[in-house]
Amino acid sequence: MKEVELITISELNDMAACMYGNMVKAVVDMERGSNPFYAVDRERWKQLSIFDQMGNIGSEAGRTLKLKRNGEDFQAALIRALDLFDATVELLVRNKSHRTKEVLRARDQFLQALFLSDDTTIETYFMQFAIAARINR
Repeated sequence: MKEVELITISELNDMAACMYGNMVKAVVDMERGSNPFYAVDRERWKQLSIFDQMGNIGSEAGRTLKLKRNGEDFQAALIRALDLFDATVELLVRNKSHRTKEVLRARDQFLQALFLSDDTTIETYFMQFAIAARINR
């Protein structure tokens, strides 16, 4: 068994051919509590209404801001929030929606609140979507 820090695709292909034929077996060590490989299920995400999507984004954005305010590690929450933003924007762009600019602006405001100011109005903005999603159920 070869233990490596970094491996190229060609090295992985060579190892696979010698050891497993068409199969590759690998172990990835990750820190507990954070998942750098987080990704939202795009198929399930596209089934949600824009209110549900924005409400969920707001939940992760709020979690991120709260962790930062408390001096805790907020990187995993930030990755999740940005992935949710990206998933929503991908759908809106694909559908040529007029809402794309608003979601991108909300993302910009969230990042400004996180890194440049301590403005909490972005959390109020997202709460409106959570309320709307709840009413529409």
